[in-house]
Amino acid sequence: MKPKEYDWLSSYLQKLQLEVLTVGYNQVKPQWKNWNVAPPFCCLYFIEGGEGWFKIKGRETHPGPGEIVLLPAGVIHSYSTSPEKPYLKYWCHFQAKVGEMHLFHLLDMPSCFPLGDATLFKNRFRDLLNAYRSSHPLAPLQAKSALTDIVTMLFDECLPDQVQPASNPSLDKHNEIIRYIEDHLSEELTVEQLARIVNYSPNYFIQFFKTMQGLSPIQYINNSRIAKAKRLLLTTDMSQAQIASELGMEPHYFSRMFKRHEQFSPQHYRNMMREKE
Repeated sequence: MKPKEYDWLSSYLQKLQLEVLTVGYNQVKPQWKNWNVAPPFCCLYFIEGGEGWFKIKGRETHPGPGEIVLLPAGVIHSYSTSPEKPYLKYWCHFQAKVGEMHLFHLLDMPSCFPLGDATLFKNRFRDLLNAYRSSHPLAPLQAKSALTDIVTMLFDECLPDQVQPASNPSLDKHNEIIRYIEDHLSEELTVEQLARIVNYSPNYFIQFFKTMQGLSPIQYINNSRIAKAKRLLLTTDMSQAQIASELGMEPHYFSRMFKRHEQFSPQHYRNMMREKE
C-alpha cells in the first residue's frame, strides 16, 4: 500500500465514532426472513453455522460458517435462512459515524466475505458479547474497545484491494478538498480558497465540511498540521523552525499551537516520546 494512497481513509477513521447498540448470539428461527428493510444502524453478522441468503444492493449472497455479513445503516437489504438449517450467528447492531455521515456510506467495501482467521474474530466477538451483558462499570468501555477491534479486523481483511472511497458528487468534492489540504499544509489555507475549489460559497462550504468531518475546515487544518508535526518530531531530527516551515507557520505560533493541542511544547513532546521508545 502506498503511504498516501489511503489518506482519505485515515481521515475518516481519525474522526470515527462507534456506538454499540445491541449484541447477541443465537440460532435464528426457521422463519427468520425479511424483505427490503433499511434500519438506521449497521448490522454485523458472524455466521457460525447454518445456511441462508442475503440480498444487498441487488446482489444475492449465500454466506456460510466463518463468513461475515456487514449491512450498512440505511442500505436496503433482504434476507432469509434455510428452514432446515437455520443460521447460528453472533450479531451486533451499532453506529459508525464520521461527523454526521455513516462511515460505510463514505466508502465501498464488500458486504459479505470469508475471514482469514475466523477463530480470532469469533473470540473478539465473544468478548464484545460478554462486555455488553456485563454490569461491570467498565463494561461499556470494554464493549467499545471490542467493537473497535472488530471493525479494525474488517478493514485488515479487505485492505488494500477491496476498500475504495464511495463515489457521489458530494463525496468526490469532500475527498478533493481533503487531498488538497494534505498536499498544501505548508501554505496558507483559507475557507474562501477551499470553497472556490468546489464552487461553494464560504458559508455553505463550512456547513458542508462540518457535516462530512464533524469539524470546521480550520479545525481540520490545524489538527492535520499537528498530526504532521508529531510525525516529523518522532521520525526526523528537524528543528522546530524547520518543522514550522513545513507547516507554513512562524516558529513561535507553531510552538504555541502545538502546546495548546498536546499540553506539551514540541521539544518536550519529542523528548518524552523518544524516552518511552
